[in-house]
Amino acid sequence: MPLTPEEMRALFPITRRYAYLDHAAIAPLATPVRSTMEVFLTRQAEEPFERVHWERLRGQVRSRVAELLMTRPEFITFIRNTTTGLGMVAAGLDWESGDNVVGVDREFPANIYPWMDLHRKGVELRLYRPSSGRIEVAAIARLCDQRTAFCGFPVRRRPEMVARTNRGRLRLRWSPHAGAAAPGDHRHR
Repeated sequence: MPLTPEEMRALFPITRRYAYLDHAAIAPLATPVRSTMEVFLTRQAEEPFERVHWERLRGQVRSRVAELLMTRPEFITFIRNTTTGLGMVAAGLDWESGDNVVGVDREFPANIYPWMDLHRKGVELRLYRPSSGRIEVAAIARLCDQRTAFCGFPVRRRPEMVARTNRGRLRLRWSPHAGAAAPGDHRHR
Protein backbone atom coordinates (compact mmCIF):
# COMPACT_ATOMS: atom_id res chain seq x y z
CA MET A 1 0.00 0.00 0.00
CA PRO A 2 1.49 3.37 -1.01
CA LEU A 3 2.46 5.84 1.66
CA THR A 4 0.56 9.08 2.06
CA PRO A 5 2.60 12.25 1.60
CA GLU A 6 2.49 12.78 5.36
CA GLU A 7 3.76 9.23 6.04
CA MET A 8 6.51 9.64 3.47
CA ARG A 9 7.54 12.98 4.93
CA ALA A 10 7.71 11.43 8.41
CA LEU A 11 10.43 9.05 7.14
CA PHE A 12 12.75 12.04 6.67
CA PRO A 13 13.61 13.62 10.05
CA ILE A 14 15.06 16.69 8.34
CA THR A 15 11.55 17.73 7.30
CA ARG A 16 10.71 18.57 10.93
CA ARG A 17 12.95 21.64 10.61
CA TYR A 18 13.54 22.26 6.91
CA ALA A 19 11.79 22.25 3.57
CA TYR A 20 14.17 20.21 1.46
CA LEU A 21 14.05 20.15 -2.33
CA ASP A 22 16.04 17.11 -3.50
CA HIS A 23 18.12 17.73 -6.60
CA ALA A 24 19.20 14.08 -6.95
CA ALA A 25 22.80 14.54 -5.87
CA ILE A 26 23.18 14.40 -2.11
CA ALA A 27 19.97 13.95 -0.19
CA PRO A 28 18.92 13.51 3.42
CA LEU A 29 18.44 9.90 4.45
CA ALA A 30 15.09 8.35 5.23
CA THR A 31 14.96 6.63 8.60
CA PRO A 32 14.72 3.09 7.12
CA VAL A 33 17.70 3.78 4.84
CA ARG A 34 19.78 5.04 7.74
CA SER A 35 18.85 1.98 9.84
CA THR A 36 19.85 -0.37 7.03
CA MET A 37 23.14 1.47 6.52
CA GLU A 38 23.89 1.25 10.24
CA VAL A 39 23.36 -2.53 10.18
CA PHE A 40 25.65 -2.78 7.14
CA LEU A 41 28.37 -0.64 8.72
CA THR A 42 28.21 -2.52 12.01
CA ARG A 43 28.60 -5.83 10.18
CA GLN A 44 31.46 -4.49 8.13
CA ALA A 45 33.22 -3.23 11.26
CA GLU A 46 32.67 -6.29 13.44
CA GLU A 47 32.49 -9.34 11.19
CA PRO A 48 34.87 -10.86 8.66
CA PHE A 49 34.09 -10.30 5.00
CA GLU A 50 32.34 -13.33 3.53
CA ARG A 51 31.85 -13.08 -0.22
CA VAL A 52 29.14 -15.75 -0.18
CA HIS A 53 27.09 -13.71 2.29
CA TRP A 54 27.35 -10.50 0.24
CA GLU A 55 26.57 -12.28 -3.03
CA ARG A 56 23.49 -13.84 -1.43
CA LEU A 57 22.42 -10.44 -0.08
CA ARG A 58 22.94 -8.81 -3.49
CA GLY A 59 20.80 -11.53 -5.07
CA GLN A 60 18.03 -10.95 -2.53
CA VAL A 61 18.05 -7.21 -3.14
CA ARG A 62 18.05 -7.74 -6.91
CA SER A 63 15.04 -10.06 -6.58
CA ARG A 64 13.14 -7.56 -4.43
CA VAL A 65 13.81 -4.71 -6.85
CA ALA A 66 12.77 -6.91 -9.77
CA GLU A 67 9.52 -7.75 -8.00
CA LEU A 68 8.88 -4.07 -7.32
CA LEU A 69 9.48 -3.20 -10.99
CA MET A 70 7.62 -6.28 -12.28
CA THR A 71 10.53 -7.77 -14.16
CA ARG A 72 13.03 -10.60 -13.75
CA PRO A 73 16.11 -10.30 -11.50
CA GLU A 74 18.51 -10.82 -14.40
CA PHE A 75 17.27 -7.52 -15.88
CA ILE A 76 18.29 -5.60 -12.75
CA THR A 77 21.76 -4.19 -12.39
CA PHE A 78 23.26 -1.92 -9.79
CA ILE A 79 25.28 1.02 -10.97
CA ARG A 80 26.94 3.87 -9.20
CA ASN A 81 24.70 6.70 -10.43
CA THR A 82 22.51 8.00 -13.24
CA THR A 83 25.46 9.41 -15.17
CA THR A 84 27.16 6.00 -15.22
CA GLY A 85 23.94 4.39 -16.47
CA LEU A 86 23.52 6.93 -19.27
CA GLY A 87 27.15 6.41 -20.28
CA MET A 88 26.61 2.65 -20.40
CA VAL A 89 23.53 3.06 -22.61
CA ALA A 90 25.28 5.56 -24.91
CA ALA A 91 28.28 3.26 -25.26
CA GLY A 92 26.20 0.10 -25.56
CA LEU A 93 23.81 0.90 -28.39
CA ASP A 94 24.68 0.22 -32.02
CA TRP A 95 24.93 3.73 -33.47
CA GLU A 96 24.86 4.59 -37.16
CA SER A 97 25.81 7.88 -38.75
CA GLY A 98 22.59 9.85 -39.14
CA ASP A 99 21.01 8.58 -35.91
CA ASN A 100 19.88 11.20 -33.44
CA VAL A 101 19.30 11.55 -29.72
CA VAL A 102 16.63 13.83 -28.28
CA GLY A 103 16.95 15.40 -24.86
CA VAL A 104 16.16 18.52 -22.88
CA ASP A 105 18.42 21.56 -22.84
CA ARG A 106 19.94 22.46 -19.46
CA GLU A 107 20.02 18.86 -18.31
CA PHE A 108 22.62 18.19 -15.63
CA PRO A 109 25.90 18.43 -17.61
CA ALA A 110 27.28 14.99 -16.72
CA ASN A 111 24.02 13.44 -17.97
CA ILE A 112 24.30 15.07 -21.39
CA TYR A 113 28.04 14.49 -22.05
CA PRO A 114 27.62 10.84 -23.15
CA TRP A 115 25.21 11.99 -25.87
CA MET A 116 27.39 14.92 -26.92
CA ASP A 117 30.31 12.55 -27.39
CA LEU A 118 28.36 10.57 -30.00
CA HIS A 119 28.97 13.29 -32.60
CA ARG A 120 32.19 11.35 -33.36
CA LYS A 121 29.97 8.59 -34.74
CA GLY A 122 27.81 10.97 -36.76
CA VAL A 123 24.98 11.06 -34.20
CA GLU A 124 23.09 14.33 -33.88
CA LEU A 125 22.05 15.60 -30.44
CA ARG A 126 18.72 17.46 -30.58
CA LEU A 127 17.92 19.46 -27.46
CA TYR A 128 14.47 20.75 -26.64
CA ARG A 129 14.54 24.17 -25.02
CA PRO A 130 11.68 24.52 -22.53
CA SER A 131 9.74 27.76 -22.54
CA SER A 132 8.63 29.25 -19.24
CA GLY A 133 10.22 26.33 -17.42
CA ARG A 134 7.68 23.85 -18.82
CA ILE A 135 8.52 20.72 -20.75
CA GLU A 136 6.03 20.09 -23.54
CA VAL A 137 6.04 16.39 -24.39
CA ALA A 138 4.43 17.07 -27.79
CA ALA A 139 7.28 19.46 -28.67
CA ILE A 140 9.83 16.80 -27.74
CA ALA A 141 7.94 14.28 -29.86
CA ARG A 142 8.23 16.64 -32.84
CA LEU A 143 12.03 16.46 -32.55
CA CYS A 144 11.90 12.68 -32.93
CA ASP A 145 11.86 10.94 -36.27
CA GLN A 146 12.61 7.50 -37.72
CA ARG A 147 16.33 8.02 -36.98
CA THR A 148 15.81 8.86 -33.30
CA ALA A 149 17.64 6.13 -31.46
CA PHE A 150 17.22 7.52 -27.96
CA CYS A 151 14.90 10.02 -26.32
CA GLY A 152 15.51 10.98 -22.71
CA PHE A 153 13.53 13.50 -20.73
CA PRO A 154 12.02 13.91 -17.25
CA VAL A 155 8.48 12.57 -16.91
CA ARG A 156 6.78 13.67 -13.70
CA ARG A 157 10.23 14.25 -12.20
CA ARG A 158 11.37 10.75 -13.14
CA PRO A 159 13.70 10.08 -16.02
CA GLU A 160 12.21 8.01 -18.78
CA MET A 161 14.26 7.00 -21.71
CA VAL A 162 13.24 5.07 -24.78
CA ALA A 163 15.95 3.63 -26.97
CA ARG A 164 15.84 1.75 -30.24
CA THR A 165 17.94 -1.38 -30.44
CA ASN A 166 18.49 -3.84 -33.25
CA ARG A 167 15.76 -5.97 -31.64
CA GLY A 168 13.16 -3.28 -31.10
CA ARG A 169 12.59 -0.71 -28.40
CA LEU A 170 14.20 -0.66 -25.00
CA ARG A 171 12.56 1.28 -22.21
CA LEU A 172 14.70 2.43 -19.31
CA ARG A 173 13.26 3.87 -16.15
CA TRP A 174 15.11 4.52 -12.98
CA SER A 175 15.36 6.74 -9.99
CA PRO A 176 18.73 7.85 -8.72
CA HIS A 177 17.66 7.03 -5.16
CA ALA A 178 14.93 4.40 -5.15
CA GLY A 179 13.33 2.00 -7.58
CA ALA A 180 10.04 2.68 -5.80
CA ALA A 181 10.01 6.09 -7.45
CA ALA A 182 9.68 4.48 -10.88
CA PRO A 183 6.21 2.91 -11.08
CA GLY A 184 4.97 1.12 -14.14
CA ASP A 185 5.12 -2.16 -15.95
CA HIS A 186 8.75 -3.08 -16.67
CA ARG A 187 8.24 -6.68 -17.70
CA HIS A 188 10.50 -7.81 -20.48
CA ARG A 189 8.52 -7.89 -23.71
